[in-house]
Parts: sequence; C-alpha cells; structure tokens
Amino acid sequence: MDADQALLQLIAHIADLEEPEALRLTQALSDAGIDAGAIVQACERAMREVGQRYEQEEYYLSGLIMAGEIMREILVALQPRLQTERENQASGRVLLGTVHGDIHDIGKGILKGALGCWGYSVTDLGVNVPPERFVEHVQAQPAPARVIFWQPVLSGDAYLGQFLRLKVAAQALATAAEPGVRADTRALRDRLAAGETLEVAGYALTAALTDGLARARLELDPARIERLVWLEVGRTESGLMPASRKWLEGMPAERTVAEVVEGPACWQTQETTESHALIAATLSRLAEAGC
Repeated sequence: MDADQALLQLIAHIADLEEPEALRLTQALSDAGIDAGAIVQACERAMREVGQRYEQEEYYLSGLIMAGEIMREILVALQPRLQTERENQASGRVLLGTVHGDIHDIGKGILKGALGCWGYSVTDLGVNVPPERFVEHVQAQPAPARVIFWQPVLSGDAYLGQFLRLKVAAQALATAAEPGVRADTRALRDRLAAGETLEVAGYALTAALTDGLARARLELDPARIERLVWLEVGRTESGLMPASRKWLEGMPAERTVAEVVEGPACWQTQETTESHALIAATLSRLAEAGC
C-alpha cells in the first residue's frame, strides 16, 4: 500500500462525506501499520476542507455534522493504537466545554477526540456551561496552572460597552434623517436594566446576561501560575494593548510570556478569519511547555 496516496484518498473520502469508504480505508491503513498520528493528521486536513466547503456554501450544517461523526468514528477506532504509541508521552490536561447559551458541540467533540488521540487528558464539562463551572473546576485542581490566553477580555463591563456601541452606530444610521433622535450606551443600559431585551448584531441581550457580563473580571492567583502565555493579534510594532500591559504587571514575569502576532485585530474583522500566525505561535508555545 502506498501510504501517501492512501492518506490522500482518506482525505477525499472524508471531505466527500463517504463514511463507509473512509472507515474501511482507515482500518486498512491501521492494519498495514501506518502511523496512527499520520492518519489523524489526514483527518484534520479533511475537516479543514469540509470547513472551507461550508464557508463556500457547498455544504450545509448537516454536512459539518456528518463529517464530524465520520472523524469521531475514526478517532474511536484509532484510540487503542494511539494510546499504545504515546504511552509515555503524556501531553497535559485540557478542560473543555461549550459556553453558556450554546448547545452546539460539533467542534468540541472533534477537538476532544483529537486531543485524546494526542495524549491529552480531557475533562469535558458538556454544553451550555456557566462560566462559574469552568472557574470552579480550575480552582479545584491542586497542581499549579499552565494557562494560555488568546486576546483575553479583561473587563466584562468594557466589553459590554464596546458591544453596545454597535447598537448605537446602527441606530445613528437608521435615524440620520431625524436630528432629534439620539442614542448612547447609557440609554441602552437603562433599557436593559428595565427588563427590555435588545437585539445587537443578531444577538439577544437580556438584563440577566448583561448583569453577569458587566461584573466579570479576569483574575488569576499569581501564586498558582506555573506558566502563563498571553497572545494578542494586531500590529507587532505597536506591542501589547496598554490595558494588557497593566494587567500583566501583577503576574510573575519569570513565568509569563506575552506576545503580539501580526494580523487584523478581532474588532477589525467582519467575517470569521483564520489567523495562521496565532496558530503557529500557539503551537510554538505549547511545544516549549512540553505539551
């Protein structure tokens, strides 16, 4: 069996949602002694292809679900081999969960399977998980924490203000011909406090949601930090955002790595964007930490 050609064929089967063919070929590759990690990497390439077809509207949501199920079955089949091959290569622990208000778990399920195959110990909190449960679980761990943040939000109240400014901008455009009609974030907060639900950029904001967000703060106990990696996307020559630099002053400098990778900041993109520089920086920092 030509391994390279067979792996390319596996990618094609998964990308074309050909479940029986993909599972049969996976078994054949495994029986032939092809490295299980190489099979997983082929699956990951196939899932990226499926994602591109979804973005190009060649596939609907059902296609994503089908591809995720195919990959899940392949990962289950490969699990015994991967555990044997990586028996002495424990990579670390990962806490997963779908955030409160979201019950979708296609991507989470795929990530959980892939992480398990690469030797990570995964704790899955499920879907629709309140933020407090993530915090409680982390705080219950006795070992020092190794943490990686991507473009972290420091203040929920500031983030809410930025979000509400989208509503203000939309209203300003809609009422441009009515000089007497004005809106600001304070007025929007008052409406939320009165129990009104606001639609902002397709999301429904309620008083319960925004109250919790406004109280949220990013807090870590420096004594429990073994390694902190902080990654932001933006102009590298501009450096970290001032608020980030101030927050990081409270962290142990000798155990902290902060980096800006080149790319458009999250608030400058109107569509879902894949940041290759952020992915590369993440993998590099994980490798440095032995993960």
